[in-house]
Amino acid sequence: MLTLHALADGPLRYTRLRASLDGISDRMLSATLRTLLDDGLLTRTVTDDTPPQVSYALSPLGAGAAAALAPLLNWLRANADAIETRTDDR
Repeated sequence: MLTLHALADGPLRYTRLRASLDGISDRMLSATLRTLLDDGLLTRTVTDDTPPQVSYALSPLGAGAAAALAPLLNWLRANADAIETRTDDR
């Protein structure tokens, strides 16, 4: 969900994508990207530069999913403090 949201504004290279996903490990991001690529939600572009540069972008299917998830992410942001407080009370 967060990876799709991070790519909603356009393609990102791996390092920039990882930086936008606070706290994600390289292993988890790589696995997430592979899954999203396999599911058809992302595209991967490799340039002919030296060294090659790889960027990830939403496919049309991924863009639709990101748009559908946006209201949920906005609600989570708006209610994060209340959710954390309830979790701390347990």
